[in-house]
Amino acid sequence: MSFGTAGGSVGRECLESRNRNQWPAAADTSNVRRMSVAKRDAILFIGLNPQARLEAGELRQSGRKVVFIGNSKSADRIEIGGRSFDLATADGRRALLGTLKLSSFQQNVVTSVLTDATTNSRDELGKLALTWASTERGHAIPNRMVISAHHAGTNEFWGYNNGIISFAQIKNLASAFPRAAAAIEHLHFSACYSALKMMIWPQAFPNLMTMWAYSGSAPGSLSGAGVHLRMWERATRGHNMQLHRTRAKNTRKGANVTVWSRLYGTEEEVVESIQTLRSRVAAGERVFRDFLEGDQLVTSTDSGPLRDYYNDVQALLQHMDLTEAERPTLEAKRETTVRLIFYQSEIRGRFQQTYGDALAAGFAVLRLNAPNFALLDRKQAVAAIRDYQAKAGANPPTAARRCLQLLTEGLRDLSTQLIPVNWI
Repeated sequence: MSFGTAGGSVGRECLESRNRNQWPAAADTSNVRRMSVAKRDAILFIGLNPQARLEAGELRQSGRKVVFIGNSKSADRIEIGGRSFDLATADGRRALLGTLKLSSFQQNVVTSVLTDATTNSRDELGKLALTWASTERGHAIPNRMVISAHHAGTNEFWGYNNGIISFAQIKNLASAFPRAAAAIEHLHFSACYSALKMMIWPQAFPNLMTMWAYSGSAPGSLSGAGVHLRMWERATRGHNMQLHRTRAKNTRKGANVTVWSRLYGTEEEVVESIQTLRSRVAAGERVFRDFLEGDQLVTSTDSGPLRDYYNDVQALLQHMDLTEAERPTLEAKRETTVRLIFYQSEIRGRFQQTYGDALAAGFAVLRLNAPNFALLDRKQAVAAIRDYQAKAGANPPTAARRCLQLLTEGLRDLSTQLIPVNWI
């Protein structure tokens, strides 16, 4: 157990800020504290992946109430009392808000969040708004919260074949429902690399007591997540702040656990020196280039030399001694690397499915046959892109120019603008 490493210093800094009355002002939760222990220990569970329901089921075995928010059967739709609301449309959003007794401020916040949300995330965000709206009317308020999703060390969470939810969206909804936000005392992120951004969450939930996150990959729904969730659930009943990462010792992915509490600050695995991490990342550049060019292919998304390099980049990004000047380059490398890891299994197929028509048009205008990039490995795709560039020339027709952009910026360079994170 380490206190005062990369996360530890942040944890102590926040604790010291609280002692100097600089911690976010605690909101009134007297109504929560009068509840029975069983009601107080309810859990709000946001699950963006299909298997997240299994994790919620593990928690229900504890006897505590679990309010589950997951993907709807139809994208961006929610069903209430036999009525269907299409939150992708302005009329659907207005109709939903018409069923609630909200202030003008609350209506404006919820409308803005749902309007700006990405496809297939409005259903979860709408359900979260509904849940928190009910607590504003005096219903029982869960004081614990779980977010189970994919994550890569950014401010975004996403699910497989599902939408993207950001910290900013949850924070904005929390600002509209302050009683619900004030009740949240314990957070669990069942998400990879979630420790990197964990200390922003008190901005949304000012009464947080503890958080559980992961400095590296997290166990999956079928491979250990339930074990960790049950440990967390037992440790956070009542007003308990006795949450320590040693609880997860000798469990799968237990070494990746990072916890924070107001009482103890941050506890995480011993952090290597920044010189060691810089050297290892620099040495791994050759590995990165080999996979980028397709000279090596990923055979396992969970392990192997490219995953090791990715873990080193993530560890360096979390190090307290990292300079701000280094961060942009490392963050860009992180985004490219995680897409390379899933290139064979996910990216190439989604790319062909999404941009197939534009690719076909771009090849056709040059009187070429378009390959099916879903069937090409990385090396074959890079060669095909290089060949298309040569044949397109310096001033290609519009369709070819668009195709060239998709191939070079998208498939070759793995731009975040063309290869969204929820393809992973």
